[in-house]
Amino acid sequence: MSEAMARGDAIRLTGNHTNITNIIFNNVDNISFNNFNDVVNYMNSFDEFSQQFSNLGFFGKEIHTLINSGYVSFP
Repeated sequence: MSEAMARGDAIRLTGNHTNITNIIFNNVDNISFNNFNDVVNYMNSFDEFSQQFSNLGFFGKEIHTLINSGYVSFP
């Protein structure tokens, strides 16, 4: 993924990026997302050294990396 990001490739997310079970490993805080903007706001609220990042699943960590690298969603 880092090579694709460095080239500025379009990256397609194939999983449902608003489904909490796809993003968070253990949702102890009962977080929910209504739309992708909710996901972006959540991902922008912490960095990769935080407990929240540690609690993301693999797909959630990929989304966090993309968002924090400046990638945006297009309809």
